[in-house]
Amino acid sequence: MEILQNIIPYSKDKIERWAFPIYLLYVFAIPFKIPSFFLTLLAILLLIFIIFKIFMKEWVWSKFDYLVILFSFTLLLSTVLSIDKTLSLKYMKRDILSGLLIYFSTAQLIDYYRLKWFIRTLLLSFGVAVMLSFGHWGHDRKLYGIFGHHTRYGKFLDISIPFTLPILFSENIYTAIFCLLLLLSSLYSLILTMSRGAWIGVFASVLFILILIKRWYVFPIIVVLVVLILPLTPLKKDIEHRAMSVVTLPTSVRTDISLSSRVEYYKTALRLIEMRPILGWGYGRKMPRMIRKKLGKNWFKRRGLVSFKSHAHNSYLELALESGVLGLASFLVLIIVFVLRGWRLFIYSTDPYIRATVLGMVGGMLALLIHGLVDNIFQKPYIAYMFVFIGTVFAMERIMERIDE
Repeated sequence: MEILQNIIPYSKDKIERWAFPIYLLYVFAIPFKIPSFFLTLLAILLLIFIIFKIFMKEWVWSKFDYLVILFSFTLLLSTVLSIDKTLSLKYMKRDILSGLLIYFSTAQLIDYYRLKWFIRTLLLSFGVAVMLSFGHWGHDRKLYGIFGHHTRYGKFLDISIPFTLPILFSENIYTAIFCLLLLLSSLYSLILTMSRGAWIGVFASVLFILILIKRWYVFPIIVVLVVLILPLTPLKKDIEHRAMSVVTLPTSVRTDISLSSRVEYYKTALRLIEMRPILGWGYGRKMPRMIRKKLGKNWFKRRGLVSFKSHAHNSYLELALESGVLGLASFLVLIIVFVLRGWRLFIYSTDPYIRATVLGMVGGMLALLIHGLVDNIFQKPYIAYMFVFIGTVFAMERIMERIDE
C-alpha cells in the first residue's frame, strides 16, 4: 500500500505532462488520413488519461458537459431504434465516441499556459493540410485537396480561415506572418474549390470577425484581393459563373440543377421526418441509402418525391432525419450555449489571446453552420473540430473563473 501511495503522486504529477503532447498529436492528425492503428493507440492513451483523472478524483465537471452528453445520448437512442443498427453503431463509434474523447480531453487538458501550444498545433495542422491540398483536382476541375471532394475541402476552410484571422492580429510577428501566408493560400484554395456554401459561410464569418475586432476596413481589401486573384486562377469563367449564381440565387434555384435538386431533397427529407419525428431513422450519414433500400424506389415515385442518394444536403434536416426532433433540438441547444458562452468570454475577457481564440472558434463554427444549410457537416473531420472548439471554449470559461478568483 505504501508503494502504491508513493507511485500514485508521481504518476499524478507526470501523467498530464505526457497526455498533453499525445493530445496535441491527436488534434494535429484530425484532417489527415492516418493509419487507424496509430489513431487507435493515441485514443487509448487519452482514454487512460481520462480514466486516471476520474480514479484520482481530479475530474473537473462542467455544467456544459451535460449538454454534450445529452446530445450524444439522443444519438445513442436513435441508434438503438435504427433501421440499420450496424450502420448506426459504426458511425456512433467513428464520429461521436471519438468526438467525446476529444471533447473531454480538451476540457481537462487546456489551461492558460498550454493554450498557445494548442493554438499553434491547430495552425500548423491547417497549414500542412492546405499545402498538401494543392494539385489535388477532381474530375470536374474543382480543387478537391486531400479531402476527396471540393465541398469537403470547402467545409475544412470554413473552419480554418475564420479561426486563423483573429490570431493574425494577436500573436507575435513570426506567428502573424505564418497566419498571413496561411490565410492567403487558404483564400486562393477557397476560390478554387468552387464551393458556394463555403464562399458564403467564410465571407460572412470573416466580416463578422472583422467588425467585432474593429478592423472592418480589412474586408474591402480582401474583396479586392479576391478580384485580383481571380484572373490568375485556371477556371476563371467557371468561378465567375458560380459566383453569379449566388448573386442571382432566386433565378439560379430554378435553372441550376445543383440548387433545384436540393429543393427536392428538402421535400423528401421533411416527408421522411414526419414518418419518424421523435428519434428519426437512425444515426449515420449513409442512412438515406438504407431508407431508400427499405422503402423501395417506387415508394418515392408514387408520392412524387426524389430519393436522395447520399444525404439531404441540409445538416439540420439530415440530423432530424437521422435522430429526430430530439437530436436536432439537443444539438441546437449545445450550439446556442457555445456561441453565448464564447460571446461572453470575448466581451468580458481582457486577455487578447483568449479573445482572439474564442472569436476564431465561434467564427469557424458559424461559417460551418452556414454552410450546413446546403450541405452535410456531420462528417469527419468537421465533427471532431466541433468537439474541439466546444471543449476549448468551455475550458477557457473555467480558466477565466479561476483568474477572477
